[in-house]
Amino acid sequence: MRPCVLHFLTVPDLSPVEAIHVAADTGYPFVSLRLQTPNPADVALPLLQDDALAREVAEASRSTGVGIAEVDILRLPADAKADGLVRFIDRAASLGAKHLVAVGLDNDENKLTEIFAQACRLAAPLGMTVNLEPISWNAISSLTQAQRIVNAAGQSNGGVLIDALHFHRMGESIDDLKTIAPERFNIFHLCDAPLLSPVGVDALRVEARTARQMPGEGQLKLTPLLTSLPLHTLVSVEVPNQKLLKEFTPKQRAVMALKATHLLFKDCI
Repeated sequence: MRPCVLHFLTVPDLSPVEAIHVAADTGYPFVSLRLQTPNPADVALPLLQDDALAREVAEASRSTGVGIAEVDILRLPADAKADGLVRFIDRAASLGAKHLVAVGLDNDENKLTEIFAQACRLAAPLGMTVNLEPISWNAISSLTQAQRIVNAAGQSNGGVLIDALHFHRMGESIDDLKTIAPERFNIFHLCDAPLLSPVGVDALRVEARTARQMPGEGQLKLTPLLTSLPLHTLVSVEVPNQKLLKEFTPKQRAVMALKATHLLFKDCI
């Protein structure tokens, strides 16, 4: 069965070390962790700033066998400084991360392409990929845009990250997905939601950050997406949901997410 990743937004009330242990206890071979928020005005998160915490996370990963599949968010504004990129990428590598998640925060595609290529060149010797995620309200808001930037950057470790919710909210189709080379798909973010999209950027943000549903509990067309993914693609189960956060423990949510995902996998056989 395809390996799954426990996304940190499914268990946001856990520390990185706690998330690794919950993943180990509930059957996930991988976790995802966050080093920076999407907002450049926010301060860096502890895992990026705290060397001792980073060492604890790396040790927890080694001792449990739970790998760090992905870290986010590598913000790519046009004025991104090289030292900021190096700091983020070096910290991700020290954790043993395999994939970096990047978002484009500037409308100048040429500048974004340059900084994306730079990030890829920095990550490549450390054995990591850099995956550009199109988001329905961001500067890069379609698969076509993301693919154009990744292809123009010309780096073999560049990828396009597909998120089930954003995929549907951007109005993409399986035909759009098939235009992207399979080797570009390293990570897929899985969740569910109502078929009807919220109206307006603020409502889209609220849904994505606080109201996603467990896989199979909504109306998104997930099975065609999963069956279209290359075999090497990791599925990261990302279900931030304020209601579930209040009603269930982190371990219960992790178990629910994994069971729901495995049921979907059976539909894809």
